[in-house]
Amino acid sequence: MTESAEKNFPAYSHLPWVCVEDKYIEAKTLPPSHLGELYVLPSPVAIAAGETIGYLGLVETPGSLIGGKKSKHQVHLEVFTQDPRLDNVLANKAGTKGGATYAKVPAELVLYEKKKQDGKDLWVATGDKSLEALVESPTFEKDATKQEWVSISSGKYVKKEQVELLSQHDWLKIGFKKVDGSGSDGYLDPDAPPTFFTELVNSFDTDKSGELSSEEIQAALQNSSNAEQLHKLIVKHSSEWYEKSSASSYLWLEKLMAKIGLPDFDLLVDHEKQRIDKLEWMQSAAKLKLDKAVWHIQPLTLSRLNGNQCLCGRDIELKHLESAIEGKASVENLFSRSSYADITSISADIFLKELNAAMNFYGVSTCLDKMHFLAQCLVETDFFRTTEEYKNKDGTTPSKWDEYGGGSFYHGRGLIQITHKKNYEKYLASIDLLPIDSDKVEMLASKIHHAVYSAVWYWVSGSAWGDIRGFTKNNDFLKVTIAVNGGFNHVKERNESLLRLSKSIDCRNVDFSKLKFKKFEFSESALKDSKWYSAYKDGSMVRKANQDLESVNE
Repeated sequence: MTESAEKNFPAYSHLPWVCVEDKYIEAKTLPPSHLGELYVLPSPVAIAAGETIGYLGLVETPGSLIGGKKSKHQVHLEVFTQDPRLDNVLANKAGTKGGATYAKVPAELVLYEKKKQDGKDLWVATGDKSLEALVESPTFEKDATKQEWVSISSGKYVKKEQVELLSQHDWLKIGFKKVDGSGSDGYLDPDAPPTFFTELVNSFDTDKSGELSSEEIQAALQNSSNAEQLHKLIVKHSSEWYEKSSASSYLWLEKLMAKIGLPDFDLLVDHEKQRIDKLEWMQSAAKLKLDKAVWHIQPLTLSRLNGNQCLCGRDIELKHLESAIEGKASVENLFSRSSYADITSISADIFLKELNAAMNFYGVSTCLDKMHFLAQCLVETDFFRTTEEYKNKDGTTPSKWDEYGGGSFYHGRGLIQITHKKNYEKYLASIDLLPIDSDKVEMLASKIHHAVYSAVWYWVSGSAWGDIRGFTKNNDFLKVTIAVNGGFNHVKERNESLLRLSKSIDCRNVDFSKLKFKKFEFSESALKDSKWYSAYKDGSMVRKANQDLESVNE
């Protein structure tokens, strides 16, 4: 182990370490001990947040009646319970606190706006009234009279005492509902649909044709209000894993076969019966004493409750940093490859304090701004391993540094890797530290304050392309990238970082379901109207960027 590794991880310093390269090791595949059979663990296994509990498996389904198959890798995750204490949990009878917070806003409250009067904040009533709403991660402010105000939407406030403050554990109050569907066999008869499904179809049928098109279904599911309500349903129904295909609950398969009446449709039904029989496990696992009907909870809802919060006007937290890095480096060992002692000893808490202060100072406040900023800085800093552009492996200066304005000394420094003498001078001028000298230039790599502040300054004022906040507002990833990098170096890694962050944040001001965070195209970017694109659209840089974007991993 290296000296720094021994210092940071003393518990592992006595262990032997091996370089695991393909040419030095031989991988041996161990046969699974219980392949193709039900295995009940001898005792329950506790699962901590963030642990790996499953892997993608190959799922193959019939392509059509004339043959063929469809294959894809999926993971099937279900969360269900038959615990008799469910009602107590939903009502939070234990009074559990912590986690995500909410403000439940009733309808018809007077809305206020914040104004400036004699240099002080003043809240003024408007003619508008509130709608019933649940505000996640509300922000609070106090006026000169100590009155507390809650921000419930952009620029709109209500008095704190008029709303009910809740935690993520108050399930019923934040909108969860139980639906008992245990009497259903799961078959939806189109000739006699239940009222619930009729009302659901009518609400999705925007053209009132009486039939749902795929576009209408997709639009309904992408509607954040619909999705929120569906995610919060806790439904009791029979599990498909409970019985074999011979059970009475699967008689509808025979009805369906008779109704369809297509040649060879019975082959598909037989295939489905085989699938049902192979996947039955709940009765066979008698030790678990599971009922046929259990309460099902949407797994992604639990993920949201565990802290996918809005970052508009909120500080970036350690969990967001961890999500952005995701195994590429360690938040416990930030800037480990820096040559400056003051930087290598920086804790994540101090780094985040500087980062959030800089964002507040320069007005970088929205979810999209912060996500794009982190995604770009991650790559510029080699996943927060360095605050300075790397030299060659042999310690020599890269020849490309000579191309920087002012010479090689003005190579990349700071979270966003500021280059060229003129850009260093602009930053130093913005903080009243001219004239420029070598010590002041090196501050951008040696002092965490300037490494961070120079990057956020550049985001707002330093790029030749202008204020980058205007590009993030439109989620214009390609224009953000060229404004930071001057090209599209490592555009795949930048995109993958942005994609990871988009899954860890739930913005209350922008519906992320209507945005895309991969498969970016130049034809959809404001770049297409620039002189740069006119000159380079047929060149190797754009061609390679398109290839890299196509290879972005989830």
